[in-house]
Amino acid sequence: MSTGFTQCGGHLVFDAPGGTALFTTRADVVDPVDAATLASAVGIPVDRWAQDEQVHGSAVRRIGDGSPLDPMSGQFDGQATTLQGVAVVVRTADCLPVALVSTDAVGMVHAGWRGLVGGVLEEGVRAMRELGDAQIRAAIGPGAGACCYEVGEEVHGQLERFGAAVRRGAHADLKAAARLALEAQGVTEIADCRRCTICAPQGELWSHRRDGAVERNGSLAWRS
Repeated sequence: MSTGFTQCGGHLVFDAPGGTALFTTRADVVDPVDAATLASAVGIPVDRWAQDEQVHGSAVRRIGDGSPLDPMSGQFDGQATTLQGVAVVVRTADCLPVALVSTDAVGMVHAGWRGLVGGVLEEGVRAMRELGDAQIRAAIGPGAGACCYEVGEEVHGQLERFGAAVRRGAHADLKAAARLALEAQGVTEIADCRRCTICAPQGELWSHRRDGAVERNGSLAWRS
């Protein structure tokens, strides 16, 4: 596990000045029991969670002062907020959950290969800077690792925009692509939990590719 993360209740926690992110292990935020347990742990009720329909796109919802808090506002693959007492939430099973934290705002982004190619992380950084401090720290949670994520030539071709470092033979390194996208936007403090959903021990993390799972690992970020 990378420096920058701690473990709490079996989950991975990333703390930075201004906010906290929690990456769950096999806890799905749409499951009422899991959601209630997580809400109690983080101290933010479920009706103050911002989560949306994820479509592997690049839209990121901004939630600032005066914004209505609609828990399911529309089709967005990330949220960023300046509000205290609000959690921004995504669900992933092999795609990457990426937290963005500054002293003024927090964000959480769902980044699969389509989203990475489409610029979802760039849009997440743009949203954070619109809402406040330009200095952003990022944390990459559990997702498909280069060790296991085999893709076809069509996907490799789409990922070529990130350079040769993203291709590992037949495998693709989504975390390297995410890091390169963030660094290109001036985000240089990036923590990686180094957990692969596909080869994680059975029962530890949901993986769509390994299990055909419909469940997802929930990831939340909130201002501290």
